[in-house]
Amino acid sequence: MSAPIKNTCPDIDKAIRNVKEAMSIAKNGRKYTEGADDYFHDILNYLEDVWDALEDLRKSNDTLRKWGNQLEDELQSAAETISSLENQLEQCVQDS
Repeated sequence: MSAPIKNTCPDIDKAIRNVKEAMSIAKNGRKYTEGADDYFHDILNYLEDVWDALEDLRKSNDTLRKWGNQLEDELQSAAETISSLENQLEQCVQDS
């Protein structure tokens, strides 16, 4: 059994690249646009918050992926135990 979704880190990386580019544009805009400094400052603050949220999401995804992999391992182990017990039961039935 494989994970129900692909690794999301490349998607997060793409979003972070876009945030970084927007931050760069906003920083440059602050230098060359008189009177709009407050607007660009607000944009930068929001983009920094998005960046931080994406990094938190990356950590959460990693935790979820590890948890899912552990569950998959436990499921495989349980399936092997069930198969072994079924074989033992079948053998007991045949021996009686």
